[in-house]
Amino acid sequence: LHLDEVMKREGRHRWMDEEMAVLTTPGTYQNPLEDAWQRIKIRSDRPKVLAVLREVAAWRESEAQRRDIPRNRVVRDETLAEIALNGPETVEELGHVRGIGPDMARGKVGTALLAAVKKGLSLPKDECPKGEKRVHFPPELTPVLEMLKMLLKIQCAEAGVAARLVASADELELLAMNDNADIPALKGWRLEIFGRAALALKNGRVALTLKDRRISKIET
Repeated sequence: LHLDEVMKREGRHRWMDEEMAVLTTPGTYQNPLEDAWQRIKIRSDRPKVLAVLREVAAWRESEAQRRDIPRNRVVRDETLAEIALNGPETVEELGHVRGIGPDMARGKVGTALLAAVKKGLSLPKDECPKGEKRVHFPPELTPVLEMLKMLLKIQCAEAGVAARLVASADELELLAMNDNADIPALKGWRLEIFGRAALALKNGRVALTLKDRRISKIET
């Protein structure tokens, strides 16, 4: 009741409607097995490595759904990444993977993982997934990124919203590089809190200044 009163007073019910629309959309909870690998960070874009990662991640996704438990309770992300990088083909090799161990390698989990590895390694190159080339952040834009981080803190403090709910570090990098970045911070209520001010800062319409030992923004 108190929260509802605050939202009415601040005119933020629309913010809640936007978030609830995402939470009540069935697609939000659909996790296709073949796409599960894309959530796992890995230091390689080699087709065979990604093929193995796709297969072991698909198995884990299926197993997590079947048992109704978090993915990392089945096998952790970093363990799947190591399996993909090393491509173990025997129980002994799998048992040396950090996070697996000899006992698990000899059990049902080990059998399933080795089958997934074998399937990934056997795929022709043209059927292997292709990783997206990550755009490296230009060092010369570091000052822009730091100013955006500071502005995010200022805007979120004024709005009484946690900064992590508005924009992540990766999203700020994309925004520093592109005014039209496809990120949540440039949509909906996040655009109102931070996005418009961020674009204004990038385009010289807003400046950051130090006054009374506090950083604040001013219109230019």
